[in-house]
Amino acid sequence: MRFYKFIPLLLFIYTNIIFANNYEQEYKIEVLIYKNNLIETQETFQSLLDLPKEDTIKLYGNDDINNEYSNFSNISNFFISLLNGDDILKSYPKIWFREDRSIKTLNKLENKILNDKDLNLISSKSWIQTIPNYEDAKFLNHNDLDNKNAFYIKLYKKRFMHIHVISYIDDELNIYINEEKRIFDEKIYLFDHPYFGIVVSINEI
Repeated sequence: MRFYKFIPLLLFIYTNIIFANNYEQEYKIEVLIYKNNLIETQETFQSLLDLPKEDTIKLYGNDDINNEYSNFSNISNFFISLLNGDDILKSYPKIWFREDRSIKTLNKLENKILNDKDLNLISSKSWIQTIPNYEDAKFLNHNDLDNKNAFYIKLYKKRFMHIHVISYIDDELNIYINEEKRIFDEKIYLFDHPYFGIVVSINEI
């Protein structure tokens, strides 16, 4: 009798795998955030970062465990439609996230940063996602309370692929990166600030 309780869950997982593989191409994203131990600038930063006010999707983290918007919140309507027997294509999320904790493409760079006395690795994250059109894209957000940093990353297609990276460290909204650029598959990108940097790799899977 207990087995029947798991049928909806198994059906949900199986259907998700099928649609995730056929609905849209997925990409593996890896992120490293490091801090410069040697600051070589006398520049003072007065402007403050405006954090995204739109809805975001959160990665699991120290502050995200019980957050209702964490990780798979963007497929809640799809889950409800599946259980109700509705047309699931109408509720299928435009953007699909799933967490992947392995750092592979940036593994060597991660080790170099860890062994560099002038740098301090403060965060590393990875996940798998589809990349939607600009109109459907959302920021993926992660807050690291222990290391006092946060990032918001939005990937979208607008003829070509683009990325929008927003990040700050030390809980200081005047020490931030806010940059948008065109990107290509199987490439690594650096977003640099005198105090810290973000490295992002993107690979189609």
